[in-house]
Amino acid sequence: MTTLAITDGRVLHPDLTVTAADVLIDRDVGEILEIGTDLAGDADETLDAADSLVTPGFVNGHCHVAMSLLRGYADDKPLEAWLQEDIWPAEGALTPGDVRVGAELGLLELIKSGTTAFADMYFHVPEVAAAVEDAGLRARLGHGIVTVGKDGEG
Repeated sequence: MTTLAITDGRVLHPDLTVTAADVLIDRDVGEILEIGTDLAGDADETLDAADSLVTPGFVNGHCHVAMSLLRGYADDKPLEAWLQEDIWPAEGALTPGDVRVGAELGLLELIKSGTTAFADMYFHVPEVAAAVEDAGLRARLGHGIVTVGKDGEG
């Protein structure tokens, strides 16, 4: 077991109270072992959280991590036109390798924001799953399903 002590932070508890405390984490499984004081001596590594709020990892309930590649693309259009005229055709041209790279970029953004788990639905799911495993996040993955065409068309 490899442990990390986050020390001297202000810890947000499940009941929404905040106290000055240390947090001891099992890095191998991502589990909080203890919240208390003077935990640095018990850890393999320490992280000074002075002047910081220590929170549990965030959960993103709906995302498409690989779409980070398309951020800002034709973003001046209404949603329906944006999807039908720009995004869906662009997505149709993405290779499995493109989706892998987009997923890696999106996962880095999730990690940077403190997100530790997410639900994602997109294309080329095996590539997204491999990127998630390499990044060490937790995810529920599904294949994206899109109906193409305008209302009333077969």
